[in-house]
Amino acid sequence: MELKDLLKYDDEEFLKNAYRTILKREIDEEGKKYYLNFLRTGKRTKKQILTNIMASPEAKDKEKIRNFYIYKFWYGLYKIPVISSVFQSIAALINIKKIAQDVRALQNSIYIIKKDFSQKIEQMNTDLQFYKKLYENQILKIDKKIDNYTLYINTIKNELVSELDINFKDYVTKELEHFYSELENTFRGSKKEIKAKLKKYIPLVKNMKIKNKKLLDCGCGRGEWLELISEEGYDITGVDINPIFVNELNRKFNVIEDNILNYLKNKTEEFSIITSFHLIEHLTLEELLLFLRYSYVALQKNGFILLETPNPKNITVGACNFYTDPTHKSPIPPHLAKFLLEYTGFRNVKIIPEKEDTGDFYEDWVNQSEDYAVIGYKL
Repeated sequence: MELKDLLKYDDEEFLKNAYRTILKREIDEEGKKYYLNFLRTGKRTKKQILTNIMASPEAKDKEKIRNFYIYKFWYGLYKIPVISSVFQSIAALINIKKIAQDVRALQNSIYIIKKDFSQKIEQMNTDLQFYKKLYENQILKIDKKIDNYTLYINTIKNELVSELDINFKDYVTKELEHFYSELENTFRGSKKEIKAKLKKYIPLVKNMKIKNKKLLDCGCGRGEWLELISEEGYDITGVDINPIFVNELNRKFNVIEDNILNYLKNKTEEFSIITSFHLIEHLTLEELLLFLRYSYVALQKNGFILLETPNPKNITVGACNFYTDPTHKSPIPPHLAKFLLEYTGFRNVKIIPEKEDTGDFYEDWVNQSEDYAVIGYKL
């Protein structure tokens, strides 16, 4: 290998090729560290390092670098103390043109490298922005898909919950309908017993002097009153929310399945009599007031309303039996029921049976009827 071939390499590559060419082996760590220090500090040139390696005992019998003898001669002169400075000055003058050329070439190379590096940085920035935008778009698409899936899942969940809720409410409603039907049959008494108790109100109906005999029974239940009053020639309508009762009664009477407030709210002077037996104790105060006001509007002039409810003045009813029905809201004392009718416009309000307090505990609180009624007229 010629000198110019070795001088093409730099740094470690230069040292590796020098060792392979001169010593015919790979460079060791100690030699690499030693010569790299000279190269990187500029204390020795490549040619000086090659001279040092060829002057080593290990290189004595090895192949020499071709065309290196001239440089070796000059390097020998550099070692002579007297003429060393003269030769260095002459060498510097001879090489100054080449050094300037190398500097210009180096400057140009640095410019090219810098320009290439800038172009690559610019391209990298362009690529980075492209991929950033690409990934942002992908993320937006993924987010949108996630939102769509979330919406879908929530929709399905809400539908399922709604369906379960509807099914549960339907189940509870049906359960309560059957429960109340059985409760009536167990604790209300037989239909025969109830009809016997209700007969005392028939004279009130018979004494009505009105042409349009239309009667509405609110919360008609099992229909004991409808069966009794049907014999008096009245056009009767029953309303109840329990479909079990309604379906049974519709075989013989006109009975409507509805909430009584909803049914009454648009009725005006349609009925001559409105009755309810054991209904008002199921209503809240707000519902009871609405019921009475709607009833007043729905009644014809000179018509009346008749309401029966458990009597809390009977100590057994007030303290115990009233609460046998868990759908009862609160007991209504007779004097309060009378006041409520008068407050909502009814006149000639009476309590049936009307019994004055005697001051005797047994008579006033024990020997009382289990039920009482109030009657009021629309004058």
